[in-house]
Amino acid sequence: MKFLGTYLRTEREVYYASTKDQNWEKDLPIDNWLLVAIVDQEDEQLWEQVTEVCLNHHVTYICTLGKACEKLHDWFDESILIRRFNLGLPTDHENDFEYEPMTTWHNQFEEGFWFALNTAYDEYVDINKVICIDMTHEEHSELLSELLFKINEGGLPSD
Repeated sequence: MKFLGTYLRTEREVYYASTKDQNWEKDLPIDNWLLVAIVDQEDEQLWEQVTEVCLNHHVTYICTLGKACEKLHDWFDESILIRRFNLGLPTDHENDFEYEPMTTWHNQFEEGFWFALNTAYDEYVDINKVICIDMTHEEHSELLSELLFKINEGGLPSD
């Protein structure tokens, strides 16, 4: 995993990993972290792997960005529901999911990253790491580093 820097306002450390790399999941935190999943196309096998690994590492908050972000967001929501059902945990009421990860999707890349750094919040735990997992065929670490610098300087996402 590559360290991109620290978001100064919240002191969240920002890291980048690509699913193209072997053992991309090796250094994931075990708790108190936020996932920024970057996804442009559907790939059920990859989505299943990433979802399982992230949920097993107790991800606290999930933000999806990219062309297929809404579908991956739904995939995470369904995986959380199925996991609860398989464990025999209640699923009947909204409050049953209070300690599960919050999920959001963002069609605008810059806005989604800004949201992850500034707005994503959990009332029970302090999120201290943002892990950007790139599930595309491209390399987004440089773009994310530039955005982090811009946001640290007070920049806002483009409309």
